[in-house]
Amino acid sequence: MKKVIIGILTFVLAFATLFTMTACDKIVKLEISLSVYNADASTSEEKTITFDMYENLASDAANAVRDAVNGGAYDDCVFYVQSKDRGVTISDQLMFGGLKKSGNSYVKVEQASVPGAEFLKNGIEGSNLKNVKGYLGLWRGWDSWKGYSTSGFERSYATVFMPTVDSISSYDGNFCVFAKYSTEDDLAVIESVIALLSNADNYTEYTCYYSANADGTLKLDAQNEPIWNIVLTENFDEAENVYDSAEDDGNADPVDTQYDSYTVKILNANRLSITGIKIK
Repeated sequence: MKKVIIGILTFVLAFATLFTMTACDKIVKLEISLSVYNADASTSEEKTITFDMYENLASDAANAVRDAVNGGAYDDCVFYVQSKDRGVTISDQLMFGGLKKSGNSYVKVEQASVPGAEFLKNGIEGSNLKNVKGYLGLWRGWDSWKGYSTSGFERSYATVFMPTVDSISSYDGNFCVFAKYSTEDDLAVIESVIALLSNADNYTEYTCYYSANADGTLKLDAQNEPIWNIVLTENFDEAENVYDSAEDDGNADPVDTQYDSYTVKILNANRLSITGIKIK
């Protein structure tokens, strides 16, 4: 009888261990299909990148991205590099989900918010995911006069960033990293996408800015929201009524630069286009 009980307990323990391991290793696959230009062959090639989203580590982030994919929130979105956000230089990562193709231009996309911290400080502590090339994190908003490291950790959005350099250590502890490339083949495709940014023939640079009133204050629309604009950088000097916090002589916090102009480099469609995105 004792042997039977021990055998049952051993089986139960083994099953519990297996269940725990399976639960801890729960991975959701994010697959992005691309048409990527190969400069050596002077032709575009169909590629896919698969990312492992670690749902057990960052369920809110994984669910937000899943909802964005299934709900079409990423449709027509493009990869781009942005020069700064709220006065902070952020050019060391590819962004996705914040700009969408619209006719011959682009529009700004407001992705769903992802409230609640995951990991300590909504960052990398508590997981083995890092702010390095090939990993994905959720972008976040912050108060520009405080910086992203001191303005709270609840203001993430389903806009995704991926470092284009070996490491962005300053992001550690301040952003939720939730996914990484699945295989070395995926990393090779990521490297080829990043390499396109080294040649100005592969992308077009735009300048984004907010409209100003005649007195230099920030102009608001009927919904009381700032008016965002995007133009080719080569045409930016011709733009009128551009808001500049340094010239706002009355209504802006003097150190609040979140509505100042910034540039984006968007990879040209004949160099990189997204042909599909799905959850596997």
